[in-house]
Amino acid sequence: MTQLLSYHQKRQAARLYYFSRLDYLKGLKERVDALVESIDPAIERAQRLGVDRILTNERWGVRDTVANWTTGAWPYLKSFQEGVVKDIAGRAYERYSGSGASECWMALNEFSMMWATAEQEAEFKQRFDAVYQYALEIDAVVRRPCSHTQESQYANAWLSIGHSTIRLPRFVVREDIVGRSGAVPSKTGVYVAQNDPFSVCQFAWTGTWMKERKEGYLDDANLLNELGRDAARAVGHKYLWAEDVRLVEYLKKSKYASDYSKYVSERKTRRLEASVDDPIEAVIYVSEFGTESKPVDWYYVELVEGEHDDDPDGDPSVAALADEVGNRVADNQPCPRSGWWVSPAKATSRRYFEQGALMPSLGSDYGLTIWQWDVDQSAPRL
Repeated sequence: MTQLLSYHQKRQAARLYYFSRLDYLKGLKERVDALVESIDPAIERAQRLGVDRILTNERWGVRDTVANWTTGAWPYLKSFQEGVVKDIAGRAYERYSGSGASECWMALNEFSMMWATAEQEAEFKQRFDAVYQYALEIDAVVRRPCSHTQESQYANAWLSIGHSTIRLPRFVVREDIVGRSGAVPSKTGVYVAQNDPFSVCQFAWTGTWMKERKEGYLDDANLLNELGRDAARAVGHKYLWAEDVRLVEYLKKSKYASDYSKYVSERKTRRLEASVDDPIEAVIYVSEFGTESKPVDWYYVELVEGEHDDDPDGDPSVAALADEVGNRVADNQPCPRSGWWVSPAKATSRRYFEQGALMPSLGSDYGLTIWQWDVDQSAPRL
């Protein structure tokens, strides 16, 4: 059966493809150009009025002058602008890079704008903040390493953009295009970890700005560990990051109750309102202790242009697969738990494997050998 995307993976893929588009990058250029143009009148006013004569003094020197800003801050702003132009040109060669917004933001904060009026300074900072937030979406897509990017971050971002009004595009998981953690893929686009509906999708690319660097490589996958998977099964994967009271109730009654209570108690020293009954605390706890990163094989996720997903909440078979995670594993992968396993590839395949042992291949005509957890865990009778 062709691998399907889970509820969260469809939304991850949609965000990754949207913010990696050339049109979105061109939108950043328009915003940066407007930002640069907006500060020109303020600079011209300050220079015309000669405010530097008043702002220069023995204690602070030229720190608050327009001359200091134009020679110190202005080059960072122009570098940001030129970097976006370079990035647009690089897309023709499937090259991707960070926007440079964070570096520009840090640099501009080092320079005083006392030379401008309060209104001009406020307007410029408001404009820059809007550009900065826009650019951060690009940075989130191309950031490396990205194995620490968690499913909860994507879920919260989706909730913040009015998800109920958005029609998802249709995706097809291409099992014929395989990538591996640590390697540059053969095709630019979104990738999903093989056979794991709890994994976080990644965007990877083939181009490079420097030949000796692997810039667009696939990183280790961010996955749910035993705690995270237990919680997902208990409350439903779709609602795991929804700050839902069901997660709170599960954690308080589960085998993780003591650790959860201790964690929240320790957080009270930093966050006075922290409570085990707070859904936000429950999500933070699972985000921190319910995930892990490890190298995996990946499948390419193809976006079907002009088509939309008629089942955005997920196919029932995906939910079933989510329940099976930990109950099925491919050959040459470590056994997820000790016990008896069977493979549809061979009628007499039932065998006992220890956790961590590599699952063998049975030479199936279908390629991979898939091992399934046997519902009957009793030892064979003589």
